[in-house]
Amino acid sequence: MEEMKGPRLAPRKGKGGRWFVDRQGSVSFETREEAEAYIASQSAPGGVRSSANRFVVIAIVAAIVVGVGFYFIPGGTTDPKACGDETMAYVMSQKAVSRQLKAPGSAEFPLMPDAKVVRTDTCKFAVSAYVDAQNSFGAKVRSYYSADMEYSPDSRTWRATDVRIDR
Repeated sequence: MEEMKGPRLAPRKGKGGRWFVDRQGSVSFETREEAEAYIASQSAPGGVRSSANRFVVIAIVAAIVVGVGFYFIPGGTTDPKACGDETMAYVMSQKAVSRQLKAPGSAEFPLMPDAKVVRTDTCKFAVSAYVDAQNSFGAKVRSYYSADMEYSPDSRTWRATDVRIDR
């Protein structure tokens, strides 16, 4: 024999010609067939048993759809790792600074710990450091510089948006 859990649901006709399933009258239908279909869905093994369960399923599906949508939006990445790192911003700033020197081959930059690199936005960095290089007269002088660097994940290229050298 089958064990019954709770009272058996059966449709009953109520006021106004509507069909009700539970005793509180909170679930009503236009026709007896709709009420019986509801009862069948509630008692079917593995079926969705409540509106709370339906809500959870809908919320999970919506979260997956939104997450997948953000993943595939072009240029919509906010992952800092996809935008390079501070070390690469520093190395690329050295190339931008070298292009503005009188004797770029003589340039000597400090090691990374002596430079200051700050991520200012998702794919943007501010770099401050110094360079020792020969001037027009051949004398080696120290100049401090700052550079705003930007990485483009789509083209995988670095660009110096602003380079200032204090001479």
